Amino acid sequence: MTTRGQSAQEQNKEVLRKLAESLNKGDLKAHEALYSPNLVYHGLGELANANRKTWMDFVTAMLKSFPGATLTVDDLMVEGDKVAYRMTVRGTQKGEFMGIPATNKSLTIRTMRIVRISGGKIVEEWENFDALGMLQQLGAIPAH
Repeated sequence: MTTRGQSAQEQNKEVLRKLAESLNKGDLKAHEALYSPNLVYHGLGELANANRKTWMDFVTAMLKSFPGATLTVDDLMVEGDKVAYRMTVRGTQKGEFMGIPATNKSLTIRTMRIVRISGGKIVEEWENFDALGMLQQLGAIPAH
């Protein structure tokens, strides 16, 4: 499904631009609409092989804990139905997150993701991010 005058690769890049834009605006409805109802999210811990509901519950909790967080897509590469991208997330923890009470500490997380897109929707996503660095920045574990 390509839009007139726009290649499948450009369409897939646009899905990722909308992904960052929706989170930067705090628009969870627009964000969820980018994911297939059959999403499989391959993340860490409880998010290993998560479905769309589990993933959106996590995103909702993250935005509540880090209001006003910003996401910047640093690199974006497309090959067929897959998009690989590197992203930086910045925010200040104002609420409990993953059992960590609000710290009012700022953090910067770098993440690398690959998504598979079909019909303009993300159907599968793999993520690897610096979880250790995140916990250290929040003061949940010592930096050394």
